[in-house]
Amino acid sequence: MVGGERDEAVEDTPATAEGVRGRGSAGFGSGEGTRHASPPILFCRLESARALCDALSCIVGHGSSRRSQEVVIHAAAKGGLRFSLEEAGCLQASVLVREDAFSTFEFLDRSNLVIQVDLHVLLDGLVVLADGLSGVGLGGSTAPGTHLPSSISIVYDRRGSPLVISATEADGVEIQFRVRTLIGHPISDFAFLSTSILSSVIVRSDALRDAVQELEWIGSPLAELRLGPNRPRFRLECDDKNSGAYVSVELPDPDDVGTNVFTEFKSQRVQVSCYRLSQLKRCTRAFSMSETTKLRMNSEGMLDIAIKMKSAVGTYFVEFIIVAEEIDAEGGENSEEHSQRGPL
Repeated sequence: MVGGERDEAVEDTPATAEGVRGRGSAGFGSGEGTRHASPPILFCRLESARALCDALSCIVGHGSSRRSQEVVIHAAAKGGLRFSLEEAGCLQASVLVREDAFSTFEFLDRSNLVIQVDLHVLLDGLVVLADGLSGVGLGGSTAPGTHLPSSISIVYDRRGSPLVISATEADGVEIQFRVRTLIGHPISDFAFLSTSILSSVIVRSDALRDAVQELEWIGSPLAELRLGPNRPRFRLECDDKNSGAYVSVELPDPDDVGTNVFTEFKSQRVQVSCYRLSQLKRCTRAFSMSETTKLRMNSEGMLDIAIKMKSAVGTYFVEFIIVAEEIDAEGGENSEEHSQRGPL
């Protein structure tokens, strides 16, 4: 699990946001207001507040998981920022913002940047900025505001300092909020790539979204995913043994003429794994804001779902890594029975 300890200056203060709005406020970076005595650890300018807000909203948990969610902000391996959270050691959700989404991107020490903040507080502040500024979000969404510009600056001055996010409107008024931070520890390594990747597919996001939503009505806590080189090559199903209810959704075979659901399908052998349906449902908002999804399963049944978001303001990815609840690499003793029953 993600852990952290508060800096002494904020040890007894909840991780809340403080908003500031004023004309001629001191800014950050070259040529903006009063300069810092030393450069901040992180200074970047992001082209769209709305796009970041949309992406982070895709990883927010619902229900009981919403009560306490802390996100770790750290440097991405190939440039940019990654916002990651972990739940119960069985799900890791991340937003990756590539460097091309930033007009300015400056680090003092990328390897040591680990910032931990309350995700809901961060989102609340971003919503204020996004709704007060014009700009295009993910999937073509637009903020209702009419002010310019749409870009925001993100500054982390020093270890334990607040995360400062600000934007300046066309009339010179600066909107700023500060999120109190934890001294974060690196996110856990689920070691997805430590074992062989046996299945890798690229599938239309809307087809995957519809398939997951079809499973909701049955009320089962688990959903089974089957991937394999032979039919059915991609099948999602739920089976409630108490009520006898059963639902199965089989996507069209990638080799069938006239189908365009898959653009890539690689599978070395049949894999059947069960996952919490609530965790698969966490992906549906991101599916709705994207065109294609890359889904991979390793030899331990761990599932990696990487979703490239539609964006005109840089490259955004939303990624979910989900640990299997049950694994049956050989297809299961009931696989033949399910195949005969077929999809509803």
